[in-house]
Amino acid sequence: MLVDLGNRAHLLYRIDLPNDDASRALVTRCLNVPDVRFSDGTATVYIADYNATRIWKLYGTMSRTGDNTADRSYRRFAILKSPLEPGVIG
Repeated sequence: MLVDLGNRAHLLYRIDLPNDDASRALVTRCLNVPDVRFSDGTATVYIADYNATRIWKLYGTMSRTGDNTADRSYRRFAILKSPLEPGVIG
């Protein structure tokens, strides 16, 4: 799924792994790859969301993180793209 989280985007992948130390370490290593490749002075890949209990947002609710400015206004979390039948990776 591709999701608009207000002032950032969210890519959501469904994985079939237990929520244990080994899986968290694996997901952390996987997040490091796009971080190294794509993070720069303009965009950052957020690598802290490796724990399954922290990565969910309630779509349709308002994003009110940071200041409400003209170029980064508060907006609703919205699903931009989603498959009809989500698959599982992992």
